[in-house]
Amino acid sequence: MATQLVKNIQRILIPKTASLDFGDLATYLGVYGAGSTYGPTADWLSISVTSNYETATYSGSNFGNRPITALTAGINATDLTIRVTAGTLATYPVPGYIYIGTEAIYYDSIDPSTTSASGDDEFILSTVTYRGWLNTTAATHSTLDVVKDIIVFYTESINRDVDSGVFNVSYKATQYGRTAYQAPNARVSFADSERAWPAGAVVYYEILDSTG
Repeated sequence: MATQLVKNIQRILIPKTASLDFGDLATYLGVYGAGSTYGPTADWLSISVTSNYETATYSGSNFGNRPITALTAGINATDLTIRVTAGTLATYPVPGYIYIGTEAIYYDSIDPSTTSASGDDEFILSTVTYRGWLNTTAATHSTLDVVKDIIVFYTESINRDVDSGVFNVSYKATQYGRTAYQAPNARVSFADSERAWPAGAVVYYEILDSTG
């Protein structure tokens, strides 16, 4: 007998502690609403399907294979220009993600040392909300702190095995890069992975409207 699947699931909610009940679920939905792509909270893990990387549910990351660089000047938790060693960002994509310490940062553009006022390569952010990205915390960082390129996995699809009750979540990640700072981004590598959430772990799910 063929496996029966519930497909086109938009979002699943998973309680982080066993003490959460239906009332807690109702409270979460009352705040963030059905159909919301709002991510994890202290009590709930929310996994949503989306094609927009700026609102996607963060599902993990790997360090990329581009050169690791370092800060040439310290930054505080709200700085929007991040200076690093000249000549090290030639293959970084725009836009993209980096890690400094335990903070993930989304950047809009790169200003190479040949045009920047500082004479260093610079990551440029257009808004402070890009600091502390992917559920991390914006922080102060010091000169010579290591800066790493990261590749982020996003949720591509969710389905449920009717017989077992297991929810299967598929993730995807594409690494992009540039040559000598020049656009456009080119795909360097692609990866995908899956995770199965056992029956009982997921307490709520939403199905995509297949008619729209």
